[in-house]
Amino acid sequence: MMAGRGATAAAAAAPALLGVTFIKSGIRANKKVVKVLESLHLNRLHKQIVVKNTPTICGKLKAVIKHVTIRPVQFAPGVTKIGENTFMGHDFVIRERVGEKA
Repeated sequence: MMAGRGATAAAAAAPALLGVTFIKSGIRANKKVVKVLESLHLNRLHKQIVVKNTPTICGKLKAVIKHVTIRPVQFAPGVTKIGENTFMGHDFVIRERVGEKA
């Protein structure tokens, strides 16, 4: 019974959003890895995406763990959501764009 409670507490503390960076090419990888990378829209090196922490996405990330880095996403002060005028830096912090071109 105690193990069930610990698992629930760990799941509740898991981050809601994950930042993923494509770091290793999948050219010589097997077909499954290539298909998973394509389904996550990771088609060029150093591309960054933000994904929800769901069992389906975690299963995909587990299949390509040698090709990506995964870290929880943090928000800069004053930023509450991800939109067109925000970006994720290499430190996995969501920030506002400054001086955007019209």
